[in-house]
Amino acid sequence: MNGHIMFTFRDNSYCEEAFSFTRVDVVDEFMLDATQFASSVTSDFYFSAADKCNTTITPETQASDDLELSNLIVGKEYAYCVRAINNKHYMDSPYDGAQFGKSLTSSGATCASHRIRWEASFHGIVTTEPDAGRIPIEHVTVSWELLDETFIALECDGCAGTTQTTDGGAFTISFNVLDDALKDRNDDEIPVRIFFAKTSGDIQHEFLCKDGVVPCDDTKGFIAYLSHLQFKEPLHIYDDTSVPFEGKVFIADTDHGSNDGCPIVDAEVCLIHNNTQGIEETLVCVDTDGDGGYVAPVIVGGIVHRVDV
Repeated sequence: MNGHIMFTFRDNSYCEEAFSFTRVDVVDEFMLDATQFASSVTSDFYFSAADKCNTTITPETQASDDLELSNLIVGKEYAYCVRAINNKHYMDSPYDGAQFGKSLTSSGATCASHRIRWEASFHGIVTTEPDAGRIPIEHVTVSWELLDETFIALECDGCAGTTQTTDGGAFTISFNVLDDALKDRNDDEIPVRIFFAKTSGDIQHEFLCKDGVVPCDDTKGFIAYLSHLQFKEPLHIYDDTSVPFEGKVFIADTDHGSNDGCPIVDAEVCLIHNNTQGIEETLVCVDTDGDGGYVAPVIVGGIVHRVDV
C-alpha cells in the first residue's frame, strides 16, 4: 500500500497470542542480536491461526510501518524483525537449567533488510475544455519518465511507463522505485516528463497542460513535479483539438441556378455556445472569404447553439 512498509511471514510457533514488529536503523551483517538496537514500529498484531504451524500471515495496515510517521531516508537500508509473543508465558528458556529456569514472553526475532523506495503518484484526467463541456477523452496514450536533477531520464525499473486513459478519461502514474539519483531526496521535488498522444482518423489531437494554460509539447513533453510520499497529485489535461465548422453567408432570395445567392464578403461570423449556467459564450469569430464562405475551428466536443453574423 502507498506509503507503508508491510509484512508477510510464515508462523511456525505454537505458543503465541500476537506478533511484535521492530526496526533497526543500522544494518550490520556482523551484528549478533539486531533486536537490542531495535525500536518498535507498530502496535502488536493479535492473530489466532486455524493451523498451529506453517500459516502465512499478512497483517497489511493493521501492523505496518507508516512512512509518513517514521520519515525514513530514501535509499537507506533498514532491518525489520518479527517475534511471536505471549505476554503471560511464551515458553521456558531452553538454555537455563531446570533448577533456575527462566520464563520467556517471546520467541527469537526473525529479521530481513529493506531499502526505502521513492514513492509518489499522479491521478489525472483528460477532458475537453470547459466551454466544450469537459467531455472525458478516452484512449489517450500517456507516457512518462522520471528525471534526475539535470533532466536526464532515470533508467531504473519502474521509472518510466505508458498507459491509456479510461472511458472516463482518467489515468494514473505511480512510482515505487530505487535509484541512486533519488537517495536522500525525501523533501525534493523530482521532475517527471509526460507525453500525451491520440489520433482519430487523420486528426492528430492537441493537448493543453497546466489546467489548460500551456500547450503540451509532443516533442519535449510536459514537466510536472512530485515529492516522496506525494500521492494522487491531480493533473487536468485538456484536449484542444479543433474540427472545421463550415458555412456560407449570402443575401436571401438572390439565388439562381446552382448559385446559393449573392455572397457577403468580409462578414464577421461568430459561433455562440450556451453554457450550463445559461450564459452565452463566444467560441470563435472568423471573416467570410470572397465567396462568402467561412471555416471556423471548433474544439472537439464543443456545441454551437447559434451563429451570429
